[in-house]
Amino acid sequence: MNNNPEFLRNLWLELTPHRLIGMPVVLLAVFFLIYLVTGHAFSDPTRITAMTLYFVLALLWGTRLAGEALVNEVQDRTWDQQRMSSISPWAMAWGKLFGSTIYTWYGAIICLLIYAVSAMQTNQADVIKQVIFMLAIVVFGQSVALLSSMQNIKTYHRSASTAFMVMGIIVALPLISWGFNETGYLSWYSQQYRALDFLMVSVVCFAGWSLVGIYRKMREELQFRNTPVYWFVFCVFMAFYLAGAIPAQLLGDELITFRIFVAYSTFIVLAYVMVVLEDKNPLLLRRIIAARKQRNWRGVFENVPCWFVTLISAYILCI
Repeated sequence: MNNNPEFLRNLWLELTPHRLIGMPVVLLAVFFLIYLVTGHAFSDPTRITAMTLYFVLALLWGTRLAGEALVNEVQDRTWDQQRMSSISPWAMAWGKLFGSTIYTWYGAIICLLIYAVSAMQTNQADVIKQVIFMLAIVVFGQSVALLSSMQNIKTYHRSASTAFMVMGIIVALPLISWGFNETGYLSWYSQQYRALDFLMVSVVCFAGWSLVGIYRKMREELQFRNTPVYWFVFCVFMAFYLAGAIPAQLLGDELITFRIFVAYSTFIVLAYVMVVLEDKNPLLLRRIIAARKQRNWRGVFENVPCWFVTLISAYILCI
């Protein structure tokens, strides 16, 4: 952290002395009032309030700040200076994501600690899983908001920040209700898993992939070239993940065929997504041909669009 100037800059801007004092004072006053009302006990009202405040701070407020992290730099005309600095794409990526939202995390961690203390009276293993689940959900939501804003940075306007926040919240809210369904079970590749266990692992994976997406997009912003390797691995992951949701007991002998069809459909959808999102550069084909003539295979690979790799994979699955 000490070697990331972007993160340190956000720390200085966001964590001023007045804000450092104000956040815990307000939160602890709320929890102390609930503590008195509930008869001096950490009970369900305390746990529910802590969870609610956690998602209000980290998910509602945090996703908006994450969605505005980079576009504010563009609006203030400071982004070009940062692009010319020596900060690596990964340092810039997580410095923007966690630095811009550090104040909401400051309050959210306090709420999360209160939640853990008040919920420890039940199953402690489940409480640990719920804490990991809640952390991963917020990281996922904030990452989606930042990634969406980076994708539309060239056509950004102020009213779009709400759309980025809503997009981050939409991907997170259904997971919250499913994950806290303590009696629910989910079937994946003919195996039964508790909803909390399955969704905790799933959200951690998706949060990791969203961070990879921010890193790749940041590399583009800093004029680095990406290969489609990470994108292809993500497509394989999504195809494998979604194919496991096909119920085995309903299909019988057709199970493998339907799972391959789901994988094929996943590749097709992702190919169309990249056709829409990727830049349409008319010089791209010339670069590929020139790199091929020079036997520069890395240059060929760096210029191959992700949609083309995804479409070829879909054709193979179709066959």
